[in-house]
This record gives sequence, structure tokens and C-alpha cells, in this order.
Amino acid sequence: VGKVGTKVLDVGCYFSSLPVQLGSLGYKVYAIDPEDYQLKHPNFKFFKGDIQKSPFKSNYFDVVTVVSTIEHIGLGFYKDEKGISGDKKAIKEIRRILKKGGRLLMTVPYSKKFKDAGRQRMYDKKHLDDLLRPEFKILKKSLFTSVKGKWVPSKERGIPLVRGTVTKAIAFVEAKKG
Repeated sequence: VGKVGTKVLDVGCYFSSLPVQLGSLGYKVYAIDPEDYQLKHPNFKFFKGDIQKSPFKSNYFDVVTVVSTIEHIGLGFYKDEKGISGDKKAIKEIRRILKKGGRLLMTVPYSKKFKDAGRQRMYDKKHLDDLLRPEFKILKKSLFTSVKGKWVPSKERGIPLVRGTVTKAIAFVEAKKG
């Protein structure tokens, strides 16, 4: 993530201990979620709210993490503002609050074909690229498939076409603000 003192924002922390774990490593961690967050740490500050319209200053964070979250934003299921392009609005806001050269670390459900499954989106290559560009330069995209309950690295051809709402594959993306 970076050196001790790096300012990190975790988006969608409600089900995660990641902000506290990063705080324990010496990072200055902030998190935002529409639900209250119960964990505490001296290097961690929580903000209750929606990333589509955050309270943070422009060019403030070195790193933003968005783990299993962006696919839900704008669908109105998690007390966020409902809107067709909530994921894109969130990415624009993340770009605003991220420093030049700052990193975005993000995971999303991934499929061979885009699907809006009501509670989450399943991204394909085109929709994931469209979501991040031109706001970010993708530095690395790694794909993983669930095999017998374990996530294993995969190639594009090994990604299943998902028909239901069960996530069978994820993409991990590292992107940089220009």
C-alpha cells in the first residue's frame, strides 16, 4: 500500500476489518460507508456516508481501496443514493479525492458478459475498462476464479459466464490517477 503514514481511504468497510488491519500497520486510515462501523483503532477514522458525495478534500488520499463494493453503489440496496451510473459517479469522486499518482485498489465480480443482477453488477472486460477510463490508468488486472471454494488465478478464457447472482470470478485491479 505504501509507507507508514500513507493516507488510505477504504470505501464500503461495513463487513470488513481491512481499515483496522491497515491502521495496525501504521497507515493513516479513513473509511466511508452508509452503515455504522463498530471497529476502532487510533490510526483510523470512520465517516458515515455515501462515496458518491464524500466529505473529503480534493487530492487528499494516497491510496483508495474498494473491496467488493463498487458493484453495489448506486443500486440503492445499501442505503446509498440510487442511480443508474452510481458506480461511475463513485469512481469520479474517488478520482477527485485521490492525489495525483495515487493508487486505486479495487475488486469486482467478473464475468464474460456484463450483468446487472439487482443487488450487484457483474463486470466484463469492456464495462470494467469503461468504468475506470479515462479517470484512471489501469496498471494491473488480475483475474481469479472460485474452484472448490478457493480463489485461484485465472485467464480470461477460464472465466465463467454467470447466469445468476453468484460470483464465480473476481477481478483485482490496480489503477493510478494521472
